[in-house]
Amino acid sequence: VRIKGKGDGTITSLTFDEATFAKSDKQMMEDLTLAAFNNFNEKLNEKRKEKISEVTGGLGLPAGMDFGL
Repeated sequence: VRIKGKGDGTITSLTFDEATFAKSDKQMMEDLTLAAFNNFNEKLNEKRKEKISEVTGGLGLPAGMDFGL
């Protein structure tokens, strides 16, 4: 399962590998989709942190202002 999305968290595409989809049961597809979504969110948060670091010159955000990152 592959999920692509935007920086605001909007999912733009969801792709299933045909071989996996044909052999999988419902629970496996749900598990793979959840794992792909969580992977997308992890990468999104990493990119957000990188951008914040670029904007702040590597200083990061003040304590308590991490906005859940």
